[in-house]
Amino acid sequence: MKPISASRGMSDHQPGDRIPRFSAPDQTGQVWSHEDLSGRRAVLYFIRGPLDPEAVVEATGFRDHMRDFYGLETHVLGVSPATAKEHAQLSDAQNINHPLLADPAGRLADAFDVLDRDGDVRPTTFLIGPSGRVQHVYTDVDPRLHATEVVRDILDIVEPLRSHIDMEPRATRMSQVTSR
Repeated sequence: MKPISASRGMSDHQPGDRIPRFSAPDQTGQVWSHEDLSGRRAVLYFIRGPLDPEAVVEATGFRDHMRDFYGLETHVLGVSPATAKEHAQLSDAQNINHPLLADPAGRLADAFDVLDRDGDVRPTTFLIGPSGRVQHVYTDVDPRLHATEVVRDILDIVEPLRSHIDMEPRATRMSQVTSR
């Protein structure tokens, strides 16, 4: 199994750290919190806002990989300093099929330590395990390839676990057959 990687970014949150408590509305008005992610793998990505071209590319990249994320039982949530209304406009215009959390006051960005010295969001993504702990931190990514990179990292974590689970019943059956 690929080891949980170290952070490549500037966030103080490192692999193994618990995610901060949070609560924020998405583009439909549904409020999401850290509790909604409990027991589930999740991707939480921070973008500068719906008018930033790289943010749009990143959001649509995650949109285009949602079938992969569903198959890997992974929730995807985007976060930006935009309002829920602005996120709804982006979601409608770009057919975004996952929650975009509104963080106009920057509380969520501050809790995850993704604000630069000027108070602007540094694009950062957190891969969060079912235990609510950070598994990977991504910064300085190519927004065109980022969703693919995250899917590959989840596969590196999940596939060895699935293989181990699949092998257990066979090993048990084999020991039952040879004991006869």
